[in-house]
Amino acid sequence: MIALAQAAAARGHRPLVAAPVNFESWVRGCGLEFAPFGIDVQQFLADDPRFLTGNPLAAARAVQRALNDHTPQQTLELRAACEGADAMLWS
Repeated sequence: MIALAQAAAARGHRPLVAAPVNFESWVRGCGLEFAPFGIDVQQFLADDPRFLTGNPLAAARAVQRALNDHTPQQTLELRAACEGADAMLWS
């Protein structure tokens, strides 16, 4: 995404990268605008050992709970980040 944003900027566009806050310094260090979006996934995994147990059923349940917990706030953050945008790419 950074490479795509840099290529867009080189062609005169004004890209904004929306990513978890732990990526902010990297994104800004690449000369790009930044908007906070989502959670720090590395910290999230470290805080919740259910994802790393090797039990697929426990991991699936934990993913479902996480989606239920975080999706509403992430939707608001993404909507704010995309306001006025002509296009959006995501991964």
